[in-house]
Amino acid sequence: MARPLRKVNREGVQYTRRSVIEDEIKELEKANNEEIIARASIWPYTIDGFVSSETLLYFFRNTDNSWLREKLLIILLERIHRLLPKPNSSDGQTSSLVNMEIRDKVRDDFIDLLLADQISYEERLDYFEVNFNGALASDKLDARKKIQNRNNLTQGLYDEDEEILPEVEISIESYDPFDPNELDKEYYRRSLNEAITFLSPLQQRIVIMWCHGIPIISKDPNEMTISKSLKKSDKTIRTHRDSAFVILRKRMENREEL
Repeated sequence: MARPLRKVNREGVQYTRRSVIEDEIKELEKANNEEIIARASIWPYTIDGFVSSETLLYFFRNTDNSWLREKLLIILLERIHRLLPKPNSSDGQTSSLVNMEIRDKVRDDFIDLLLADQISYEERLDYFEVNFNGALASDKLDARKKIQNRNNLTQGLYDEDEEILPEVEISIESYDPFDPNELDKEYYRRSLNEAITFLSPLQQRIVIMWCHGIPIISKDPNEMTISKSLKKSDKTIRTHRDSAFVILRKRMENREEL
């Protein structure tokens, strides 16, 4: 019998999986790990033998086999990417920063839940076992709202192609949120750490790596760079870095006015 879920709704009723999910779990529990992955790889859902994402998540959460868990994670992330906004525009040429941020945030938040669940039961994942696509849609909507609110701080920074305006780029070249003279002040460090939490996960990683002196690109193929580490083009890294610096500057300036 599949391990029951623990989360309860507002009425105090315990979450339960749909009967079709319970049947899939019962069926796959008789299969070996290789057979589970073979079934999990079937796509799309119209093909016979397709297994729901809810069932795949159940096996990911409840297996002690690292090989099976790794394979299931790859498949689950592939399915998530299919359901998230495409990073490219309809012409396939230009990239939407908003869509990229939504994809990054939803994916990273999901991975964080999985990691937390490996340490201690994470009830928020129960909703994904009940309705995977619904939970993902909710996270996608939440991510879009947060990103749009954050982007209100960066209005007027981009042209029609979502490129940082030259005058904006020039104005932030002289801004360094990690100015050693400022970092010596405890209140500044606290304010800066708080401001960083308002950045997207990608921007946070870029800013932290930048703070540690890691270059965006390097002529030395053996040197670690931000672009190489995050698997993003140097242009994308610079765009997110500049946006992050603008957000940090505005939040720090607002803090000083309080």
